[in-house]
Amino acid sequence: AGVHPASISAIEAHGTGTPVGDPIEFEALQKIYGYSALGSVKGNIGHTVTAAGVAGFIKMSLSLYHARLPATLHATIVNPLLDFGSSKLYLNRHTKSWDVDQSPRRAALSSFGMGGTNAHA
Repeated sequence: AGVHPASISAIEAHGTGTPVGDPIEFEALQKIYGYSALGSVKGNIGHTVTAAGVAGFIKMSLSLYHARLPATLHATIVNPLLDFGSSKLYLNRHTKSWDVDQSPRRAALSSFGMGGTNAHA
């Protein structure tokens, strides 16, 4: 799409809370993106199974429209295999204004299908 990864300031992860899947997704995302808020709608509304990707898309669309990043709820215990200490990604725990300097607001969305196929936009 010709968009530099550093221009992404929010990431909607698939993030199901599994001990295997989350670290793999986290490692891949942190290798690509710079300083970005990381969240998953599943903590707020639960896993919507086949609608998980569209639920994340709706969350990010509304976030862009309202220029607000919603808190990721129920993330009091973070998977110890996710090394946030050495990462530029941070878990967005509080709803906040989505401020950017001169660049447009941009988000990334990651979702996995039932068969393990990944879609990333």
